Amino acid sequence: MAVQFSAEITPDHVREATAGIFWRQTAAQPMGLVGLMALLTAAESALLALMPGLAWWWYAVLLGLMLLTALGGLVAASRYYQALALRNFSRFKGEAVRVSMDAEAYRYEASWGSGAIEWARFQSLWCLKNVWVLLQHAENGASVLLPAADLGPEARKFLKDRMGLERARIVECSRPKP
Repeated sequence: MAVQFSAEITPDHVREATAGIFWRQTAAQPMGLVGLMALLTAAESALLALMPGLAWWWYAVLLGLMLLTALGGLVAASRYYQALALRNFSRFKGEAVRVSMDAEAYRYEASWGSGAIEWARFQSLWCLKNVWVLLQHAENGASVLLPAADLGPEARKFLKDRMGLERARIVECSRPKP
């Protein structure tokens, strides 16, 4: 049985998908956080060795500045990936997409083209507030954005069931609005 619906991807969907996935993947990387903590510890140790005798609050201020610098780098990276995604998805702007999902593949048809992607190529389903994202984690993998407002209960159930059969991760699926 095929599930069919129409959708339109907006820049807001692209921004939410990129930011949501970037921050969740960044926060979910324990080795990245351990590396950041090790770097900050090494920097503070160097400060203690190079500038002994400072009041404790100077070390705290310098640590805070280092943390702000690291956070600023992450924000800059997030903005870069959002801009890149907006460029990649610009051809979809203002174009309605007809979607059909059946047991074999996700199929799409729009004025810019048509095609199909087999379910086995997707590894995860990210359910954000306003957009659901099907992801391929391979290099140059595809990501499919599905506006949550366009997904009816049947489509939501189909996606969750289909991705569950493939043992994919379902991350933070939000409840449909009443």
